[in-house]
Amino acid sequence: MLSGWSTRSASTARDWKLSTIQGVSVIDLSLFNATYDGSKVAAGATIFRAGQPADSMYVILSGEVEVCIGDDFCDVLGEGDVFGELALIDGGMRTGTATAISDAVVVPLGRMRFEYLISKQPSFALDLMAIVVARLRRDLDQV
Repeated sequence: MLSGWSTRSASTARDWKLSTIQGVSVIDLSLFNATYDGSKVAAGATIFRAGQPADSMYVILSGEVEVCIGDDFCDVLGEGDVFGELALIDGGMRTGTATAISDAVVVPLGRMRFEYLISKQPSFALDLMAIVVARLRRDLDQV
């Protein structure tokens, strides 16, 4: 099973996520300014689709985004969560489709800004690693 994904239905994914990844730090939102950095996404809008090349990852400033692989693996993410990081890091194609399930504000982080944040804000890298590891541990617990 892929990191960050649950076999739970989308309707229960958020509750399950909160109960199994309780206490995991989220990205420090003070690093971003919604007015200058944020992109508004309307509920129902697709942010990216599986199979597309990745040029950025995203930080959610507000709202909720559902990321799914097919019909069986979904995760509902909210404020302070990240998505799209795997393809940005390894240069591969998107493995899932991300859709806003409520009006949302997200910050796209391209490769240059991603590397800048890692070099200037080590806490950003540590928070991102904590999120990825928590998703991996959650999925390993399901095996």
